[in-house]
Amino acid sequence: MSPRIDRQALRHLEGQVYAGLSSSDRRLEEEAYANQDDPEIGALLLKVHCRS
Repeated sequence: MSPRIDRQALRHLEGQVYAGLSSSDRRLEEEAYANQDDPEIGALLLKVHCRS
């Protein structure tokens, strides 16, 4: 998964909504923003982490 986060996503993460996050929750949000444009990652994560 990509660790890159664009400037717009960083601005969102610095906003009030994310202000109280723990460091681990912040990392999860950063990962989500970094990978939100990858059309295959969602299906892969569901397959790996969810029961069918």
